[in-house]
Amino acid sequence: MLTNKVTRVIQLPHEPETTITVRMLSAKQLQAAREAKVEAAAAAYLKSMKLLSALDPQVLAAGFEARAKTAIAEPEPAELTPIDPLDAYDVDLLIAAGIVGWSYEDEVTPEAIDELDEKTRLYVARELIPWLEPEDERKNGSVRSTTPSKAKEAAPTNG
Repeated sequence: MLTNKVTRVIQLPHEPETTITVRMLSAKQLQAAREAKVEAAAAAYLKSMKLLSALDPQVLAAGFEARAKTAIAEPEPAELTPIDPLDAYDVDLLIAAGIVGWSYEDEVTPEAIDELDEKTRLYVARELIPWLEPEDERKNGSVRSTTPSKAKEAAPTNG
């Protein structure tokens, strides 16, 4: 399927007078957003390792020893939390590729998209997620960890 003509209009629940038109993302755009997220995680890991390697080994060993003494022998099982599918993607790349129109006065540009507040960025990115899930999983909610939008929205259009 060609994704560039599949769009829908969403209404922001925290700004009821505002609508944003989003498009279905292509496989290439999704891959780029996944790769950017992995690259950011790898860079953060390398930075942490660099910081740890700069510590005095004796101080580091003393810290580990103190932590071991206070650790619980058998930790209680952690409460399972739903996996957020958005965690696998770079939100900035998702929304930059997904937003094609809006009711704000400003024109949709990369600079204007960068000016969106965090709540709007995450809401729009989550609204792109249903297109990523297989139909049967989306219907029974087994993958998506967020609740469906309560905003009235137009049905997706093809063209």
